Amino acid sequence: MTEEIEEKAAPAKRKRRSQTQIEAEMRARIMAEVMAEMLSTTPEGYAKAAETAIAMAEPGIVDQVRAAPNMPEGRIWIVLQESPHIQRGQGQFFGINGAGFLLKPGKKAYVPKGIVDILENAIEEIPDVDPDTLQVVGWRQRLRFPYSIVAAPTA
Repeated sequence: MTEEIEEKAAPAKRKRRSQTQIEAEMRARIMAEVMAEMLSTTPEGYAKAAETAIAMAEPGIVDQVRAAPNMPEGRIWIVLQESPHIQRGQGQFFGINGAGFLLKPGKKAYVPKGIVDILENAIEEIPDVDPDTLQVVGWRQRLRFPYSIVAAPTA
């Protein structure tokens, strides 16, 4: 009986854990919580839950995956030409799938092919004027934001 009391009275030694061990345990716990939530989620929520779990476990990894150097496929280099619709020195903002791009005339830009589709569909009609009578005889279409596809810049 006295031996039991002595064992209880002696303080238990606490095992020291390093910062990396603590972080690894926290990541594992978060992943387990998210996995449990994913199992109770509808199929539409799986992708969002997985992205959240990855972002919580490895902060900044989602941004790195979405960065331009890591996604070369589906992107091209273009140069936006001067246009009366773009204020000088301001540039023109284009957005696709939640990503925004500020394109400035004369500057090379590495953009998704969807931006090129937007530029292709930005069409305006301008009048055809008869030079003799100065009357409008018809209308013709042209790109509102003319651009050209260029080669990638060299280092």
